[in-house]
Amino acid sequence: MFGHRRPEEVTELLGVGGSAAQGEELLIAIRVAKNQIIGNIDKKRRYTQLGAIPKIVSVLMDAGKNSEDDAVIVNAADAIGSLARGSGEVLGAVVGAGAVPALTEFLFHPNKKVVNASACILEMIFQSKLAQKFDFLKEEARNFVGLLLNSDSKEVIKLAASIIVRSCETHGEQMVCEAEFMEKLIILLRGPSDQKDACLHSIAAIVKNNPEVSSKFPLKEKGKALDTLANLINDQHPMTRFLSCKCLIFIGHAPSDMEELELKYKLVVILTKLLGETDQAGIEVPFLLRDLIANSMELCEQAFSVNIDECYFRALERSTQAKHRVGILSVLAELSLVMDEYRGKQMVLDAVLKVTEGGPEDVPEDVRVAAWSCIRSIVKSIQPLDGGVLYSIEFIIPLFRILQDPSVNVKILAFDSLEIIAGNYYAGKSVLIKDGPKQLVQLTKSVDSIIRTKSLRMLRNLMFDASIADKDKILKELTLSTLARLIRDSEHTVQEQALGILCNLSSSECIKHIFAEDNLILDAIIKQLQNESSGDELITQGMSTLCIASTGSEPQKNILLDKILLPQADGNAPSLAIKFLQSTHDPLRVAILWFLANLAYPDGDYASSRLTRLQEEGVVSQLESMVNDPDNDVKVYNSTAIFKVIYVEYVFRTLINLLL
Repeated sequence: MFGHRRPEEVTELLGVGGSAAQGEELLIAIRVAKNQIIGNIDKKRRYTQLGAIPKIVSVLMDAGKNSEDDAVIVNAADAIGSLARGSGEVLGAVVGAGAVPALTEFLFHPNKKVVNASACILEMIFQSKLAQKFDFLKEEARNFVGLLLNSDSKEVIKLAASIIVRSCETHGEQMVCEAEFMEKLIILLRGPSDQKDACLHSIAAIVKNNPEVSSKFPLKEKGKALDTLANLINDQHPMTRFLSCKCLIFIGHAPSDMEELELKYKLVVILTKLLGETDQAGIEVPFLLRDLIANSMELCEQAFSVNIDECYFRALERSTQAKHRVGILSVLAELSLVMDEYRGKQMVLDAVLKVTEGGPEDVPEDVRVAAWSCIRSIVKSIQPLDGGVLYSIEFIIPLFRILQDPSVNVKILAFDSLEIIAGNYYAGKSVLIKDGPKQLVQLTKSVDSIIRTKSLRMLRNLMFDASIADKDKILKELTLSTLARLIRDSEHTVQEQALGILCNLSSSECIKHIFAEDNLILDAIIKQLQNESSGDELITQGMSTLCIASTGSEPQKNILLDKILLPQADGNAPSLAIKFLQSTHDPLRVAILWFLANLAYPDGDYASSRLTRLQEEGVVSQLESMVNDPDNDVKVYNSTAIFKVIYVEYVFRTLINLLL
């Protein structure tokens, strides 16, 4: 009758009153809408855009008032259920139209078809994050879910389990659910397969990351609850085996007839076999297995005994789902990190390079992140791949290539791996210095402060213990103007790494660059010291850098003295020298004392004039007050390095002048 009508025409017939159809015509219109919607995401969106969802919900609510409209209720519920399987946008419209309270009313309908249809739709809705949580701290909510659990309808029981999973997230909610529902959930594990799975989901949600709750589970059912779970890991249904393994891992206890390590060995074997499943269990298995074997040499060895790596390599080649590949790669990363002599590390490397060879446009970000996590695990492990592989151009060039990846997370993983190579393999460092500085300097201009920090840190690592020629090459690529800009960066982490570049130079080279190009770097450091937002640690690092500069020539010392005694922007504020001497941060007071000692040491023609200026600016008086400083380091530096050099020298010269 309406089979070939367009959604616009069918929608006109839906609803209550007005131009809407009635009786048999309305039932047919709902069936047509339902049949057009099933499996057709475009039609779902179209019906949503036309406003069909609130109309169907209104039909559902109106039909509930008429005991003879059970067929309308079932078909309307099925239509809503089909819409609920659509996109998040469509599901949100279903919930927003008031479908949840409307369907809830039918859970206690005398017609079982109506009950089951309503329960199925509500279960789907509660499995999404769009459904409102139940407040289990309220007795009314607990009583309602308890009533559902005692239903003779499997669909209603599954709905109750979904509500528990959706609403049991906090520690307090887990405690309440354990006390109210756990006993019943364990009993319901004796039911049909899909009911068992729903109850296992609920048990996992109740015990997850909650030792207080999980410790009570072995006492349930007179101590037989763990035996029930242990039997289910051998169930014929893959999802049931997976969920029972999940519960046992979360609970962390073994049945009375089995040692804990023995149980974990068995779980490794079962989960490895489940990897080949194509349903949701197969997709979730790698993540559960990763958590089980994490940081456990014994369990990794057990995994190898069942050829877990070969199983995972085969699965990785066959897998087409991003989440599944992420899980597989996360297990391989864990194996590479934990097992020092893991025989498959070269295979992991080859697999990762193959997985990511399509580039960002072909490989989802989460897969790329998981893949390069494997690389980081390989280079971090105590016994990584043969050094010749890690510092070869064939390995390092792909690492440099992914520094151009649009994902910040992928870039960070590449940086982590490159830093380890630079710090542990001299030959690898040589390859990096040859091909890396230009790209790293470009990344210091990134809008992301993490990438700017990481690129500077990498340049620092390359400069450490490098030859003068290599350091000059890096600095020439970086340029002093770029370095000055980075010292004045808005992020402290970037400023710290930029200053660290200078500290990785020899003293003479550091001094040369600080005063080069009309004091460009020096002025950047002084501005950083004057910035009120700079923390004590950063200011101390800046002063420590100037300590190196203060060992320079007489003219350079005079420039530094002018800068450190320069009045601050606020005319009433003390100079930087006085401000730092009065600081409550001990390392900063030590740094400024050492800096002043270098400036005032009487080995040059201008030392006397600098001493006079320090006296006139109140610096010497401040030093006198610090003789009994509470910090021992400050006291030592003040008494030995400063007091003897500055104050005694000043007094000696004053006495000579008086005698003359």
